[in-house]
Amino acid sequence: MKYILGMIIALFLVLPLPAYSQQSRQGKANPPAKAKSGQPAPAVSQPAPAATQPAPVKTESPAAAKNEKPAFFTKINGDCLIRPKVGPEAGKWVRVAKPGQKIYSGDDILVRTGDVEIELFSETTVKLQAECMVTYFQGRENIRPLAFIRPDYPTTKIKVTKGTIFAKVSPYEISKHFVVFDTPSGVAGVRGTDFNLTVDADGRLSITTASGTVTVSDPGGNFTVDIPGGGKANMKKNDDGSFSIVSLEGAVVANSPNTTFKISPGGSLNLDQAPDGKTKATVPEGTTGSVNVQVGNVQANLNNGQSVTLGSQGNGTTIESTGTGTVFSTVDGKNVVSMGEGAKVLVTVDSTGTTIEGQSGNTTVTGPNGESKNLQSGESVKFDNTNQVNVEGEPCTPSVSPYKTCP
Repeated sequence: MKYILGMIIALFLVLPLPAYSQQSRQGKANPPAKAKSGQPAPAVSQPAPAATQPAPVKTESPAAAKNEKPAFFTKINGDCLIRPKVGPEAGKWVRVAKPGQKIYSGDDILVRTGDVEIELFSETTVKLQAECMVTYFQGRENIRPLAFIRPDYPTTKIKVTKGTIFAKVSPYEISKHFVVFDTPSGVAGVRGTDFNLTVDADGRLSITTASGTVTVSDPGGNFTVDIPGGGKANMKKNDDGSFSIVSLEGAVVANSPNTTFKISPGGSLNLDQAPDGKTKATVPEGTTGSVNVQVGNVQANLNNGQSVTLGSQGNGTTIESTGTGTVFSTVDGKNVVSMGEGAKVLVTVDSTGTTIEGQSGNTTVTGPNGESKNLQSGESVKFDNTNQVNVEGEPCTPSVSPYKTCP
């Protein structure tokens, strides 16, 4: 008996233990043995992932990681697609299924039928009509420099490629958030405004303002156009680089450096900036309305086919009459400056009034009493704040006209 027991103990000591440890009994395989130096580690067979269990994909956009405040779809009444800039569906058109979906910077939106409504984080509501395509941006790096936007304003841009939108911008946007609508023919900035905007197939921009004021900058940033409540205007960047403005309803005001253009209903104006910085303002042939041009304390009405070229010289503005000539008057109409075709003057404005200096061509000055004088090169006419006329310059001869004075 003792002999048999001894044989069993001897066999137990000689035979190897089973290839599992305490961990293997818990269902965990031993790690593979480390390979000897210079030899590759043996491959470990891993089960293939189940087809119904794809690896998770991180869907948070970089913008969201930067605490971007996204926009949201709030109403969907039709067929709308979104093309995300980032995420698992980046670059693909995906149907928007229900309200509440987020819109991040760089996302494209296309409304095929019906309409959808979008709400920005600052209580601004934008409704996109059928066949409208836009891109949503947040951040100033996507905004072209615009004189009417303060650099410290948070800014959201909606780039409108085509179609019609209706927008209602909350009034407190003035201090907290600025919204711009970028189109091929101009950039519209809105503050506390209710308006609609359309971009047609030719890139023409049409804006109708219900309340507040919409300010549009031309694509080059040289001119601005103010469309007040009740106003409607069309704007277009022409093939030759000029910027055309047509007032359809109400008075529309355009601005270039030191000059204001008031366009009456039916009026049309083309503005073009030359490489030397001069601005040519032309009322196109066939225009029924007029355009009032004001520089300092003098103004002129441009009509069908008339044009002027405006430039800068020192602290003043040069005006050159082209076409059929131009007639300026003081704002009260008492003093008149008639410029013949090709005539050029320099207009300077200071706290005491407006000075007009003859530079070339034929310019005639007529005072309140009807007396007229040709303004020679170097002579100046000053319309002070009471609209009295003084002709200054050498030589000084009091007998030239009853309203000429000498120092």
